[in-house]
Amino acid sequence: MRPPNLSGFWDLREETGYQPPSFEKPYQTMMVSGTPKEGLNGELIFRAAREKRRETLSELMSKPLPIRELTLIRRADGDAATEFTNLDRLVADLAEQPPVPAEERFRQARVMVTANNLADLDALFEECEEAHEDVHFPSMLDEFGRSLLMIACQQGFKRVAKFLLRKHFDINAANYAGNTPLHFAFEYSHQDLAQYLIDHGANKTAVNAEGCTPYEGLTQKKVSEV
Repeated sequence: MRPPNLSGFWDLREETGYQPPSFEKPYQTMMVSGTPKEGLNGELIFRAAREKRRETLSELMSKPLPIRELTLIRRADGDAATEFTNLDRLVADLAEQPPVPAEERFRQARVMVTANNLADLDALFEECEEAHEDVHFPSMLDEFGRSLLMIACQQGFKRVAKFLLRKHFDINAANYAGNTPLHFAFEYSHQDLAQYLIDHGANKTAVNAEGCTPYEGLTQKKVSEV
């Protein structure tokens, strides 16, 4: 038996007017200020840490990183969002956490100064200022009475020292032993930095607890060896 001769295909839509439903969902894009870091989830974590000041997130990374651009995608019908995404949920959960303590902020800043990490230090100061955190870095000291500026001068990091001076650190402040940033600069042979401090108002005649001026270093032992 020969099969029937078909001259075309029967289209159900032409006969019934049926139109198959579309399962595509429209999307809208929301741009948020920030730098892409290791994919969308990583970007969101860093953005949330920057905006919500989350101590938990800072523990996920070895050090905080500056952020510039971030794109979040939200499913929507028209102008109204129809889905509360995991990204939205993470931001909402973080909003319930307490702010980072000032002591932790100082610890982070001290690590950055010691590592000569000016980019992250600048980002940290900016983050604290934008969030109006109760952190006054110029008056904060470590266990030896050193300010961030003293640590920078001890290490010889001129660019970091210049940055901290722009942030209103006291160029003549002394630690518990009476040593100023200029004492540290001379003690550790950072002559160029020492001259910069002098040119910007450092006291050349300041005397520490050992009775030493900045030119003589930190202790009388070194003076007696000269």
